[in-house]
Amino acid sequence: MDQKQKGLFYLNDGHYCKYNFVWNSRQIKLFRNLKYDPFVLGLPYNIRIPKKVSNKIILIGHGEEKSNVYEKTLRHFKLVYSLIDKNLFDVEYRPHAHESTKKPKKYFSKINNENKLNLLQDSKKIYIGFVSSLLYEASMHDNYVIGLDESLFQVYLDFEYDISFKEKDYYQLNNYL
Repeated sequence: MDQKQKGLFYLNDGHYCKYNFVWNSRQIKLFRNLKYDPFVLGLPYNIRIPKKVSNKIILIGHGEEKSNVYEKTLRHFKLVYSLIDKNLFDVEYRPHAHESTKKPKKYFSKINNENKLNLLQDSKKIYIGFVSSLLYEASMHDNYVIGLDESLFQVYLDFEYDISFKEKDYYQLNNYL
């Protein structure tokens, strides 16, 4: 039996529940074959749009080290990190909740473990990553969200990035920062 990972949707999700809750109406299509329609609740906290703008870029870690795509995503993050002008931007890597900081500390000079709401609501930032609930939350807080090559994942993305890049186009990233 496959262990479920946060952010991934499996065929039978929701089929054994009378009540399913989603963050936004675009997620309803994930549950289109259910007997009962899901309820749209929104995020489980109040959204506060930051007024201050910072020069921070947050690289959003993806999954735990035991997953089969972890090394691939880390390779993408290292490439993106190498392309960003550190004189212009303060770049931090934010590990996934199930990710140890041991490996990321080898590649990234700053690791971000601050409280998620503080991170989202303190100031506007640029968030870069793959399919992630934190990217969705960052977009709802009016941050700039950049998606990385989704071809590593076979999942439905229920929100839009401000811009996304295939791996072959990462070198263009600085044109958009």
